[in-house]
Amino acid sequence: MFGAVGIDGIAGPTEVVVVADAKARPDFVAADLAAQLEHDPLAWGVLFTDSGHLADRVEEELGSLLRGLERAAIIRQATCCIVVAESIDEAVALAEDFAPEHLLIVTEDAEQVAGGVRNAGAVFVGPYATVPLGDYTAGPNHTLPTSGAARFASPLGVHTFLKQTSVLTLNRDDLETLRDPTVRLAHLEGLGAHAHAVEVRLE
Repeated sequence: MFGAVGIDGIAGPTEVVVVADAKARPDFVAADLAAQLEHDPLAWGVLFTDSGHLADRVEEELGSLLRGLERAAIIRQATCCIVVAESIDEAVALAEDFAPEHLLIVTEDAEQVAGGVRNAGAVFVGPYATVPLGDYTAGPNHTLPTSGAARFASPLGVHTFLKQTSVLTLNRDDLETLRDPTVRLAHLEGLGAHAHAVEVRLE
């Protein structure tokens, strides 16, 4: 149907990025990583933290958790990374560069951190906002941009189903105001007829 009607973006493989500080519970963080990794061997789970101790503890918790999960084999095939940043600011910057489908923020000032996020499909704020809630029961929808598309795309929403048309009405004064930059741009592109269509109206 591409080209005949609008279609939504390519979804998947799933991704979760967690930004966590030293006070985050390692078992919570490990659980959120595992929850997204169990979807698909191509899934991504990334922890950015400023705490080496938390990084070690999450790795231990994830190892323990895998011993009891039904889809442990899939989780082991998926990509899981733990990155220790110099600060939470750097961790957030790294998360923004990744532009994940899901971003979970578990820091002392999680709401403030979340307020500055621009590149994520959906942001989950605080230790109890686990991503599976978004999968099933919380939030408006869960069709989200993946593969870095959160840099320029939004989640599926009401506006996705609206079609807009621009309407332009100008008088002679408006045309005179826009004449010079329009004609200059037209000539720069080598499109003389474009320039003429403007100028002929002002002769």
